[in-house]
Amino acid sequence: MRADRSRVMEYIQKLDNYDAPDIANIAISSELYEEAFAIFKKFDVNNSAINVLIDNVSNLDRAYEFAEKCNQSDVWASLAKAQLKQDMVKEAVDSFIKADDPGAYMEVVSKCSQTGIFSLAKEDANSNRYIVP
Repeated sequence: MRADRSRVMEYIQKLDNYDAPDIANIAISSELYEEAFAIFKKFDVNNSAINVLIDNVSNLDRAYEFAEKCNQSDVWASLAKAQLKQDMVKEAVDSFIKADDPGAYMEVVSKCSQTGIFSLAKEDANSNRYIVP
């Protein structure tokens, strides 16, 4: 970004008529991660916003808070995959359930085997998709 880096966030907050994904990707390439997150969030491109928190800011706690606020399946699924990579199996299971995404059950079972977790408490009374024997 060619603008004064200290003023980019101010521009993001004031301006509305721009191609958000393109500008956010430029911000990412310029290592302006908070600004990229703000752009994606402002324009409700929530899956991209959480990916900035996960991949660039590296803050899963903040990503969890964001997922709770927007409560979208694809956002929860992105968080769950990141949690699983960090061996946060219990948290990942919770996030996969909130995403209503049973597609990653083999990854969950594999990670449970790798980490020595052989049983998980039933998280959802109506669903046994993530119960590991």
